[in-house]
Amino acid sequence: YEDLEIKEIKIQPLNDNSKNVENNIKKNYHVDILSAANWEEEILSDNNFIDEAMPTPIRDEELESKMIKDSDIFKQIILKEQELGMTIKDPAQSMMDNLKDVQRVNLPICSLEHEIIEAVRGNPVVLICGSTGCGKSTQVPRMLIENGFLKYGKMVITQPRRLAATTLAVRVAEEMKVNIGAEIGYQVRFDCKSEIDSTLVRFVTDGILLNEMMSNVLLPNYGVIIIDEAHERKLGTDILIGLLSRIVRIRAKIFEKQSRENSNCLNECTFPLRLILMSATMETSSFLDNKKLFPSIPPMISIDVPRFPVNVYYSKETPDDYLAEAEEKISKIHLRLPPGDILVFVTGKKEVLELCKMLNNRLKYIKDNKPINDQEINKEEAFDLDKINIDDNISSHDNSNISDNESDNEDNSDVNLKKIKLLYEGNTYVILPLFSKLPLDYQQKVFNKDINKRTIIVSTNLAETSLTIEGLKYIVDCGFEKNKYRDQETGLENFKIEWITKSSADQRKGRVGRTSVGYCYRLYTPAVFGKFEIHKSPEIMRVPLTYTFLQLKKIGITKIKQFPYPKSPLEESIDLSLNELKQIGCINYDVDGNENITKLGEVLAYIPLEPRYAKILLDSYQRGILAYGIILAVVLSSEELLEFPEHERGSRESKTENIKRFEQFRNQDSDLLTEINVFLLYLS
Repeated sequence: YEDLEIKEIKIQPLNDNSKNVENNIKKNYHVDILSAANWEEEILSDNNFIDEAMPTPIRDEELESKMIKDSDIFKQIILKEQELGMTIKDPAQSMMDNLKDVQRVNLPICSLEHEIIEAVRGNPVVLICGSTGCGKSTQVPRMLIENGFLKYGKMVITQPRRLAATTLAVRVAEEMKVNIGAEIGYQVRFDCKSEIDSTLVRFVTDGILLNEMMSNVLLPNYGVIIIDEAHERKLGTDILIGLLSRIVRIRAKIFEKQSRENSNCLNECTFPLRLILMSATMETSSFLDNKKLFPSIPPMISIDVPRFPVNVYYSKETPDDYLAEAEEKISKIHLRLPPGDILVFVTGKKEVLELCKMLNNRLKYIKDNKPINDQEINKEEAFDLDKINIDDNISSHDNSNISDNESDNEDNSDVNLKKIKLLYEGNTYVILPLFSKLPLDYQQKVFNKDINKRTIIVSTNLAETSLTIEGLKYIVDCGFEKNKYRDQETGLENFKIEWITKSSADQRKGRVGRTSVGYCYRLYTPAVFGKFEIHKSPEIMRVPLTYTFLQLKKIGITKIKQFPYPKSPLEESIDLSLNELKQIGCINYDVDGNENITKLGEVLAYIPLEPRYAKILLDSYQRGILAYGIILAVVLSSEELLEFPEHERGSRESKTENIKRFEQFRNQDSDLLTEINVFLLYLS
């Protein structure tokens, strides 16, 4: 691997402006932007990285006041402009001209615009906490644009999911009266509508920004970075917060020194960075009380949202089969309750597709569907669905009378979209699935609904946060979610279906109640709800960290255990991931015990796969057998490769038939070879 030419691997070329910034920083601070080999030394010199095992130091009031003095930076810039008789050009001026006659959206957050702008001007880090529907995801970027923050660098907003990044970018572009992909754009995996030079505001996923930091750790082109949905505590979000908490301080020092050395020309300076953390139900203790992250407590702005009441109904008994119970509840809502869309939460793709088919098979046999009006409803009885009898409205046909051929054709769980039915439509309803691996154009259908029909959206926890879907009135919550875990002893990954937390239950309930009274039907008892955990453990505590650590190594972090995590992962998990990187050949240890990245590690860091799978691709390429390496990587990295359509709900005969079909390609000696046989048959 020593013969590999690492320098040829680039994510994207730097433009002329960023090259000047890079040379400036190298000259003044001896920081190598591309390799980021020395930037941590400057951080460590200030004792900013503190091992969790060490006692928390006594707070230094003088140091904190010096850091908060950064609040005067923008005032200094304005005074300097007046003194020199110059004005820093605002690249967003053309957008501002388009908005002169546009009425501002009336959302709760708009009343706090002055407080938000003053907080961002006066503090390097700001927390904004507002419940669903307050408008923070769309209006905060707009406020910053209108108040001239793009003069000091571009703006990037991160989202934990692709759908949220794309829809928010389109929404903000529409409000700002610009074309998507021009001044405002987005970039997610496999889809990009932005230009390196002309796009001023970008909505991206966490991984996209981490990849940019591998090329340019200080992100000098950006003046404002917004981390949205921080409460979800996704792995990428936590890593970004840890990195940016240090970069904010370094950028402030760079500007302070450059402004002294180049006192007559502000345009040549790297302006300070502003970091904004936004969330709906933020666990603030992880940020406010964590001195490893923020030595001085950042201000928090809370936004109260006036809402319509949401009536919550629990089941009398927790059902064994929550999909069948969800089907029953949704049928009753569709038959008896007033117009309004329905959002249903289940655990994964397989359950989403199965419930969509079950609902369609039931609702298409309804003889007469005439929901009663609000005035005709007895509020205490009609909305308590346990008291509604719908048997008279259902035809004698039910799911058991559907032929096996029809069932098999409709419930093919293959990833080929031609073999999956992704939309069911009747005379009075439309059923839409929603899960993360659904292509974006199909996900967008939940926002473009037929107002003359009731829309039933069957979703994973993708719809729990980040998305605001208009027209929702009813929520059906199964109470479960699927989480990914890694066995610390074997290193194997698996998925577990578990109860959600109370905060997740509140988030699901909060999907309704924005424009009218909402109704939430929970398919579990109050006693079960009382046993829920308050918050879910961060993803960093549950998932493999091998690829994340390799990215940190590429960025330049030499001591993984001293990294300022919002919550540090288990030491066994850290050791397991580092040992795996060492076995693969991505890192080695020096005499001081530091983990240093190898040339192989630098190559594998650019491949968006677990390092062990990426090395399979690299080895097979060098041996001239890349096709076989791709097959191995696909099979090993896929989740739930084998799925049986009727395994859980089918008759004994259908299970027997599945076993017979399975034996055709089963290898008695190896599960891996069995899966390869399946994949090869799929390709053929």
